[in-house]
Amino acid sequence: MGEDSNKATRSTHIAMHERLTHFREILRYVPRFRDRVFVIAVDGAVVEDDNFPNLLLDIALLRSLSIRVALVHGAAHQIRRYASLIKNHRS
Repeated sequence: MGEDSNKATRSTHIAMHERLTHFREILRYVPRFRDRVFVIAVDGAVVEDDNFPNLLLDIALLRSLSIRVALVHGAAHQIRRYASLIKNHRS
């Protein structure tokens, strides 16, 4: 049991170190993009994805770093789904 606990602790430590490394790499770009606007196109499939809350957290992080964000929502995914429903309903 102790060995499993040590493996889990090591795995958590490695994951945290990787996240911090990525964060430090990202921070070097902040001065370059501060007070700029990022335009992010978000397809409807992205909005319905389970990972969408993480995207929102990333956008909130950009905003907290004085990087403005404009979200452009695409509805192609929903339109295709709705068209398919109508097609199946008429058949």
